[in-house]
This record gives sequence, structure tokens and C-alpha cells, in this order.
Amino acid sequence: MNIGYLSLFLLWLFPPQDTTVAKDYFADGKIYTVTTIKNGVKWGPYKMYHRNGQVQVEGEYQEGMMVGKWTYRYDTGIKSSEGSYNIFAKNGVSESKKHGEWTKWHRNGLLESKGNYYMGVAVGVWKYYDDTGELTESKNFGEYEEFEIPLKKY
Repeated sequence: MNIGYLSLFLLWLFPPQDTTVAKDYFADGKIYTVTTIKNGVKWGPYKMYHRNGQVQVEGEYQEGMMVGKWTYRYDTGIKSSEGSYNIFAKNGVSESKKHGEWTKWHRNGLLESKGNYYMGVAVGVWKYYDDTGELTESKNFGEYEEFEIPLKKY
């Protein structure tokens, strides 16, 4: 096979990846977001910052959709919530939805709530706590019955 044809075939099979890191800034010049862009779509690590420089949101995108573990923080740096997103397909449409265990904290760092999502819907027993750490409620959301196909587990 001619080397020229081989090169063209390989370019067709493995097109070049255009990956950049986009940064947005507050009016005062401080960093606001850092987003990895691949072929024009959010793909890779993502961070958003509070005005005081503390990380506000940290996660990852794939094909423009949130995937894997995402962590949200108060402007003090204390976690406000954390959990995972997964990509699901239904009727040919892909969506990113909360999936698995999610935890939320009060501004003082004490647990506020904990429970599970199944394809974006709260399921099972969720526990809620006041800002002193006392359990205030347990609520059973039951099981999710609608069938959807996960595209990929993250």
C-alpha cells in the first residue's frame, strides 16, 4: 500500500483532536471557570471558582455532558454537596443525570442530607439532618421503575 494512502486512511480513522483549555474571568481579572474543550465540546476537567478564589464546582465533562464525581463547595472551601452523574439514553436522546449516592452538607460542614439517585430520580431512604447534626427525618422515596439504558458507567 502506498504510504500516502495509508496516511489518508489513518487520518480518516483517527482524526486529529483539537483540545484547548478555555478560561473565563470575573470583571476584576480573577479566574471564574476553567473548561477543557475537545473538538468544540466540553470534554475533560472543569472548575468554577468563587470570587474569593475558592473552588466552587469541580467535575468532568464527556461529549458536553457531566460525568463522574462532581463536588460543590461553599465560598469557605467547605463541601456543600457531592455525587456522581452518568449518561443515559432514552428514545435516542442522551442525557446526564444524577446517579448513585449524593451527600449535602450545611455551611458549618455538618451533614445535611444523604441518599441515592437512580437515573436522576431520588430513590430509597434519604436521611436529613439539622445544622447541629441531629437526624430530623428519614424519607423513603421507593424504587424507580422506568427502564433506561446507561450508555456508560462512570
